[in-house]
Amino acid sequence: MATKWWKPAPDFLGRHHWMKFWAVAIPLALCNHFFLANLWVMQYPGILLMDGVDAATPKPTAQHTVLVTITPDEYRTEFGRISPLKPDRLGTAVRNLLKLSPKLLAVDLDTSDERFRTLAREFRNSGVIWARGLTREAGATVPGGFLGNPSDENALAGIAAFKRDPDWSLRKLDACIKVGDATMRTFHRAIFVAAEKVSGPVCEMYRIPLTPYRFQTLTLTEAENAHANLSNKIVILGGTYDDRDIHPTRGGSEVYGVEIVGSAVESQYAAADEPGWKAKVERWAEWPVEFALGAAIFAIYAYGKRISGTVKLALSLLLCAFILFVPGVLLYRYGVWLANPFPMVFGMMLHGMYEAAED
Repeated sequence: MATKWWKPAPDFLGRHHWMKFWAVAIPLALCNHFFLANLWVMQYPGILLMDGVDAATPKPTAQHTVLVTITPDEYRTEFGRISPLKPDRLGTAVRNLLKLSPKLLAVDLDTSDERFRTLAREFRNSGVIWARGLTREAGATVPGGFLGNPSDENALAGIAAFKRDPDWSLRKLDACIKVGDATMRTFHRAIFVAAEKVSGPVCEMYRIPLTPYRFQTLTLTEAENAHANLSNKIVILGGTYDDRDIHPTRGGSEVYGVEIVGSAVESQYAAADEPGWKAKVERWAEWPVEFALGAAIFAIYAYGKRISGTVKLALSLLLCAFILFVPGVLLYRYGVWLANPFPMVFGMMLHGMYEAAED
């Protein structure tokens, strides 16, 4: 008679063991899910996998945004390598870009210096969205000004700052950020809100995945000499002359801040276009997948009779790769991180309790 591959289970869920089993299993499962699986060091291998997928995936083409960049040569010839930029020359650039009739013009340049007050009367209520930074005053972080004036929350400006992951890469973007006791909209959120005339609360605390886009890009000289009609495009004016404005993103690519802002705007359009059920996928997707994998790993270890320990481990890792990483590639863009150690830990925990009950 042939030897069976699987052995029957003992009565470890019977009346003598089920209360002890669930009393231990449920708290450990919750601890694993909400603590261990959310540790950055545990998520990082899965995040790197997603970075690799992004690096191998062609960038989508931006549909709503055009970039106008001040190049290193233009920084030298047009602005005399002076930073912050010459206010009069920047004012001329903004006027010329407004002649192209963009849907919205946003300026991703530092205008906090008091010299830019000469532009405030002309442009403060022109509909142009201005970037503002963060500064330190009396040991506290406070919002910087724009057009030469300090200011509180203003619909015509947003904080040009990003929250980085521990490895210093940008993978997700905040719609708003905390500055002291205040919650303020980010620059890319201010652009999207103004362009789409978003009603209701415009400063919401949520994060969206950053997808790098491929843009139609014009130099400042090209844009000022162009005769195009950009009435259906958001135009973002920024610089590519300062290496301090280069930021690492997912997939290992490094891009200038103006490209980050453009990608952030496009990502908001993509998020707004998703059906409602996709926005809610993170609420239900993680638990059933993780527990199903944990149960499968437990079954391999507990019931495999003629399977060696090495093969059991290999099968468990393959299950992790298939059930976690493959759906993870599809779901990570909606904020769901499935690549974590919880299923492996939970499955082996079940197996340890199984063996204790069997003995």
